[in-house]
Amino acid sequence: MCHGTVNFTRSGLPISVKKQIAEHFWGSGDAVDEIGDYKPTNEAKMRRLRWIICRKELHDMLGLCSWMAPWVVSPNKSENYIGDDDMEGKVYRALTGRNTTAKQLDDAGFRAFTLHRAYTMREMNEVNMRKNHDFYPGWIFKDAKDRPAFTKGTIRMDKDDIEKSFDIFFKLINWDPATGAPTEQAYKDINLEFVIPVMQKEGLIPGK
Repeated sequence: MCHGTVNFTRSGLPISVKKQIAEHFWGSGDAVDEIGDYKPTNEAKMRRLRWIICRKELHDMLGLCSWMAPWVVSPNKSENYIGDDDMEGKVYRALTGRNTTAKQLDDAGFRAFTLHRAYTMREMNEVNMRKNHDFYPGWIFKDAKDRPAFTKGTIRMDKDDIEKSFDIFFKLINWDPATGAPTEQAYKDINLEFVIPVMQKEGLIPGK
């Protein structure tokens, strides 16, 4: 139900247009599927997922209502229905006077997401989050008509495909694919170096 995905996929635009928008923002039309006709995972979908996470965290931190946001979709045909990915940035700059870019705001959102992961690991005293924490419900693998996953008309999912999504996503964000734990480099990438000594001391850096 995250608005970062719902407001895009449920925009009412035909899938051909949504794929053009997806290519513009996430590098490939394969980042989005037609509703009710879902395809296997891919890197473009995981790039879009990272963006969704960034905006969700950003909206929470800024106190912005995301009922209509993010604005990657425009009602203007003259714009090829491509929205303004920097709308949150424009609002933030207007209110604060700070010359903060959209990327910097997204990075702030992803820092919050990563810091929450580190905090959860400390609270659980667990480095292997993927094995012992990243679970999903059994009902997503069921279909009332027993239709296979990726059959048009079903939302049934495939476990191997989900695990592949984890692999792709963790590699994309520089987290350890085996454990789902942020690596030292992942913390450095988003200016969370101060977290590293604490995680090292508590044995919560993968491979250390």
